[in-house]
Amino acid sequence: MKKFVSIILTLVTALAVFTPAFAYDEIAGETAAYVEQATGIYEETDIYEETSDTEEALLPETLAESVEDEEGHTETVSGDELVEENAVAKNLAAPEAQNGANDAGADEEKIDEESLPVAYMYLCSAGPHAPYLFGHAWICIENITDEDIVVDGETLEPGSVMSLGLHSGRGMTHNEEMRDFRGKTVNAKKTTLRRSDLSTAENEIGNSRWHSYELFTHNCTNFATSVWRKTTGQSFLAFCFPFIVSLQMALSGSTTRLAIR
Repeated sequence: MKKFVSIILTLVTALAVFTPAFAYDEIAGETAAYVEQATGIYEETDIYEETSDTEEALLPETLAESVEDEEGHTETVSGDELVEENAVAKNLAAPEAQNGANDAGADEEKIDEESLPVAYMYLCSAGPHAPYLFGHAWICIENITDEDIVVDGETLEPGSVMSLGLHSGRGMTHNEEMRDFRGKTVNAKKTTLRRSDLSTAENEIGNSRWHSYELFTHNCTNFATSVWRKTTGQSFLAFCFPFIVSLQMALSGSTTRLAIR
């Protein structure tokens, strides 16, 4: 009997000792499984994203900057304040950038307008014809745009032509040739003028030296060939008579017959 009781006590003692160990192992196993399961959930659903050092450095709460005022005092500006200041700076810079783009567009448009042709210029020459005893040489300008242009202070409508010539006793005048040679066809050299070319021609046309006339040294031929040379760079030997200019135009092989209407 004593042996039986001793065996029973031994078994009870063993159970008391080993049972908590089994329980702890089970609890530990369940806990490990739970942790593994939880970790798997995080990995599968990407609930948690790691923040790199670079990204973390750019977060507002990690930004700070020391700013020195005019008196030499230093203060630290928070990340939120820096972000706000940067946003304001960008907003202020945007209109300036847009204005710069607009200015560039305006400059480009202006350049394009300057390169467009606005007129034809003709160097004209005719033989003796009343009232021109020795013939006559002059300049004609034709407006080839769809709007008015101004030549030597006179408005020239689209498609219209004006003449400019040097005359005895009157100096440089407008449109006398359009009247005197109306219905006639004359020899002419033709060139296309851009706005800058037209300005060059006007500068020579308006030169004060063309306010006077001298038959042999300062006449209509000198005036017409001078305007042509200043504008195109092409020279003609003027001498004193227009037929010399007509001969040179004929020899150049690029003469135009201009009808005066």
